[in-house]
Amino acid sequence: MALPLDVGKIDSHNAALDKVTKSQAVEFGKHNIQANCLCPGFVKTPLTETIWSDKTMQDWVESRLPAGRLATPKDVACDNWPLPGSATA
Repeated sequence: MALPLDVGKIDSHNAALDKVTKSQAVEFGKHNIQANCLCPGFVKTPLTETIWSDKTMQDWVESRLPAGRLATPKDVACDNWPLPGSATA
């Protein structure tokens, strides 16, 4: 099945962001500065509705996700991801 998305680009960007975040954590950790990133993958939004309206496509993607479903904007909203350290106190 051919994906209508450029999944390779999306995955490459997420991998690069992950690596930059790890590098920043190492570099700035000695100054008590923490680095975080969020790379949610496939998210069901109004902008992606045309992709996920294809039941075959949605089933194919969801069968490969650990959660077995697409993420929603609420899943990746900032209030679901508390900041570490004193910001959570």
